[in-house]
Amino acid sequence: MKKILLSGVSALIFIASFLTSCDLTGSNINKPTDPSVNGNPNIIVVSTTINSNVTWDSSKTYYIKNSVTIDTNGTLTIPEETVVKFGSSGGLTLKGTLNAQGAFFTSYRNNEIGETIASGIPSPNDWGGISVSTGQAVFNNCTFSYAG
Repeated sequence: MKKILLSGVSALIFIASFLTSCDLTGSNINKPTDPSVNGNPNIIVVSTTINSNVTWDSSKTYYIKNSVTIDTNGTLTIPEETVVKFGSSGGLTLKGTLNAQGAFFTSYRNNEIGETIASGIPSPNDWGGISVSTGQAVFNNCTFSYAG
């Protein structure tokens, strides 16, 4: 009985360490480690402060599960056709610069565009929105849906 319990604890420790490991692919962008994205390499989980010049890849779907800040030294460029999905606690706070050209900002439940993050029906107030603190933002031909 003790041997089985110890094996179960060891397995849980292994799973926990696997799910919490991070592999940075560049300036503050993490590869997917959240179990809700099922390890899909086309979904980039963004979970840290952006404090340098970063340009996102329009062939990927970016998932902001919780709030992310673009710091005073950071510039985020989001090219045309890039899909950015936000979790229920997701949002962007701008202290730096955001330059978005033809991007889609939407709920993690919106499966009509980009990669699938979660099932369900998207609705208003699914995510927190984008707030400009001391930074600046340029949005040209962007689409916003299901923000609060």
